[in-house]
Amino acid sequence: MTLVNGNGSESAAPSGAAPAGGGRDAAPRGVAGLPPGFLRDVARRAAAGGIDLGRARFTARGVAPSLIDAVAPAFADDLADRNLADLQTILGLPADAGGEDGHLATAIPCPYRFEHDGVVALDQRRFPGAVIEVTCQSATAVATAIRDGLVQGAGSIAAFGSHGLACSVALWAGREEAEDGAWESHLAAVATTAQLLEAVESDAALIGDAAPWVAPLRSALDRMVALARTWAAKHANPTSSASADLADALRAEANLIAAEELVRLVQVVAAGLDLLRVQAAELGPRKRLRVLVHGPVGGLAFGPLGTAASALHAAVGVGLPVHVWVAQGRAPLIGVRTAWELAQSGVGHGVVPDSSVAGLVGSHKVDIVLLGALGVTSTGAVLDEPGAYGIADAAARGSIPVYVFAPGSTMMEWHEARRAEDFDVTPAEVVSGFVTEAGILRPPFEQSLAPLAIHRPLGDMAASARDPAS
Repeated sequence: MTLVNGNGSESAAPSGAAPAGGGRDAAPRGVAGLPPGFLRDVARRAAAGGIDLGRARFTARGVAPSLIDAVAPAFADDLADRNLADLQTILGLPADAGGEDGHLATAIPCPYRFEHDGVVALDQRRFPGAVIEVTCQSATAVATAIRDGLVQGAGSIAAFGSHGLACSVALWAGREEAEDGAWESHLAAVATTAQLLEAVESDAALIGDAAPWVAPLRSALDRMVALARTWAAKHANPTSSASADLADALRAEANLIAAEELVRLVQVVAAGLDLLRVQAAELGPRKRLRVLVHGPVGGLAFGPLGTAASALHAAVGVGLPVHVWVAQGRAPLIGVRTAWELAQSGVGHGVVPDSSVAGLVGSHKVDIVLLGALGVTSTGAVLDEPGAYGIADAAARGSIPVYVFAPGSTMMEWHEARRAEDFDVTPAEVVSGFVTEAGILRPPFEQSLAPLAIHRPLGDMAASARDPAS
């Protein structure tokens, strides 16, 4: 049997996969197999977060923000509609693909929102019990929001942090005064190019240190700093206008980073849906696929779309019968929020403490385990929320497959994973495979994961992928 990767190319099905049977459609489809309206719902969520795919496509081609603004009338249409059209183009899909109203729950908010002079965080410590938003403009405010847990999950932290850095630079151009009074101190940093660059690097370090274990945040901030260094090489004596241009360029880069992650997530979800189809086909007719999930897998954690949770939303959207066990560990409310997200799309589920997973496995109530990831090393070790290792180990001992949903932005170095205290590092030996934008990647992970470390520009993200393990 073949399995279509997240961007549409075919690869071998997971080891042990049986031929489709029992009246279930396990034919692999990739992004074209997502449920009707799925892409429209994704486009709406992206618009709610302030992500502009059209502007990102211009940025990816090297067009300056000032020139993009010059064609602003072309962006007069509704942002969600424009995002849908751009998403279809990027993914190489026809214009009528995914344009219907969809199944993905629109009640799930984007955990952040990009604004011109700030970045807004949904306080996840209180959600869904209360909807409270906090606007941050300075690096200090952004770092505090991350450190205090207002923003949680690798992807959401990366998007929030990168745009927050851009907004902090805007203060130095004298455009806005921050809510924490940082405006005056920042103005003193623009006397020379070296001082301005030092300030950018300092603010990036401040934000990065708020969550040093989050691989996507590190890679996003590295890109922002690299852009600032390129700018500094061209501006020996910066003016306030030049500083403003740098702020605009950083905003555009943050938007591009978020857009690239969104496309990766769509491909990851498509690969995950095809994986669930294959696993369900093994069970035969009239049986529900029993899935256990753990970690940051929802749209709040990996905004605006999510990973494993969105694959389960999609599974219900195509009529696949599933029941989900959501493991709640020590990390406050991550499992509870995932369960809330699943409920919005009518996904049958139950919340269990991670300490009870061994019992579920032993009583044959789990068919597959899906984990999130804060980071993944080149050897396949996974940095995740506490409890992940115990769950994966119990599943492996019970011969239950364990798949980790991990966009390429989660790749990290082994020494970085070792430094992360209070988190689990799950060894590669208990992982069956990784669900990525390049498809389902399996051992040997040193070979199969290597392509994920290579940055793919937005315009090349629909190119056919291969499964290095096949």
